[in-house]
Amino acid sequence: MLFKLILLLIIAYFLGAIPFAYLITKMVKGEDIRNIGSGNVGATNVFRGVGKGYGILTLLMDAFKGYLAVKLAIYFLPEHIMGQLYVAIMVIIGHGFSVFLKGKGGKSVATTLGVFIALAFPVVFFTFIVFISVVALFGYISVGSIVGSIFLPLALWTMKYDQPIIIFAAILCGYIIYKHKPNISRLIQGEEDKFIKGV
Repeated sequence: MLFKLILLLIIAYFLGAIPFAYLITKMVKGEDIRNIGSGNVGATNVFRGVGKGYGILTLLMDAFKGYLAVKLAIYFLPEHIMGQLYVAIMVIIGHGFSVFLKGKGGKSVATTLGVFIALAFPVVFFTFIVFISVVALFGYISVGSIVGSIFLPLALWTMKYDQPIIIFAAILCGYIIYKHKPNISRLIQGEEDKFIKGV
């Protein structure tokens, strides 16, 4: 079992480390996504700087790698919830600190989405509604991501999921907020770009 877990952790990291935002932007525009817009290696920046379709593709691919890593863990470690969560952590770390980008990476929101689609799909559905509602109300993806990350562990707790998953979600909430520090600074200074203009 230990060998399986170690192998899954390695696979999860390298899956998470695949920088789809960087690769898609490089293929489409021949540019480094880190030199475009906010410089973030994520779907929102691709959406703004490369095109809507490519941004959606980046979102789907980043979510899929989180989903795939956890599904593999569930398949090979069906009775080991902590092992599944370790794999989930590793795929998110891979995205946020990619070896292919010299330790840099995105904010891990889409990859976290994929992880929880595999772990707790009903909660993801409600969290996504909260995210969309906040973005529609305020116009900022960053605000939607932060509020959604706070809502996630609360929803898991309300729906009586296992305690390890709730604690994992709470830790992820702190991590996602930490990764959004530059956005929070720009929001305070009134310099954050709105995703939806006119809101």
